[in-house]
Amino acid sequence: SEARKRTGEIDQAILDAPNIKKAERTAAGRTLWNQLQEQIHEFVREITAQQDAQEIYRDLGAKEATGGLVDAHVNGRGRPFDQDAVSKRHIHDVKFQMVYVLKGWSRAEFEGHGEHMMVAGSCWIQPAGIKHTVLEYSDDLEVLEIIIPGTYDTYNVEDIPVGHPAHEGSK
Repeated sequence: SEARKRTGEIDQAILDAPNIKKAERTAAGRTLWNQLQEQIHEFVREITAQQDAQEIYRDLGAKEATGGLVDAHVNGRGRPFDQDAVSKRHIHDVKFQMVYVLKGWSRAEFEGHGEHMMVAGSCWIQPAGIKHTVLEYSDDLEVLEIIIPGTYDTYNVEDIPVGHPAHEGSK
């Protein structure tokens, strides 16, 4: 990375410093210190961006405890909302899904029920197989989800298999 390249240049300048007069070393030292500070700030920004890009997922052990019958987890976005990546109409092939907002907020549209804004403390039972679209959410969104069965599929509406009850041609 550019930060590593600059760090190598700074290291070489430090090695060359004994051959420079004291006044020049002092000026060079200030310049090196300023460059080093900038490199540290750049490194911190890179690490922070990497951490911000991470989704939060904490498995609460329900799948293991129930032999796969139930999944319980805390799910957080940990990054800014990206409409192109997230706002796809979809279904979850589940029998039961409960969502409780622990932190932040989320706005979604549910087929036949319209748009809903959920904030910290909101809880809802999402009907099995309901078509829905996540419209937006806060960067700090964290939800507790309890889902039956513990392992399930999620389909974008255009990819719902023929024969599935939610497939348009299956009705």
